[in-house]
Amino acid sequence: MKVPRYVIAPAALAVYLGGMAWWCYPAVGRGELSASQFWATVAVTGAVIVALFFIGRRRDKLRRERLDDIENNSNKQ
Repeated sequence: MKVPRYVIAPAALAVYLGGMAWWCYPAVGRGELSASQFWATVAVTGAVIVALFFIGRRRDKLRRERLDDIENNSNKQ
């Protein structure tokens, strides 16, 4: 089974976000970084990653529909 293209980039970004959050979390405990700033950044970045997934899925659906229409129209002629 082939993994769709619209899954690869958000998955890679989610792994990156998880790693960066894990790496930066001790700074929150030491007081170098505000907890609200840390969690807001993680939440906004997570929302962007989810949006990228849904945008990519919609673009893939529209691409498939367009290719199907082209194929159906070329068969009619």
